[in-house]
Amino acid sequence: MLYRVKYDSSGEWRFVCSDCWGTIGQHNPDYIYGGTWKAQK
Repeated sequence: MLYRVKYDSSGEWRFVCSDCWGTIGQHNPDYIYGGTWKAQK
């Protein structure tokens, strides 16, 4: 499963894995959650 997030000042949507998702959002003012991608990869 991948998570769609914005996590830096560029404002671009990115897909990250669950391990990265847990650390990206912590104490990050640029973090925006955009949903999950559960489709076949």
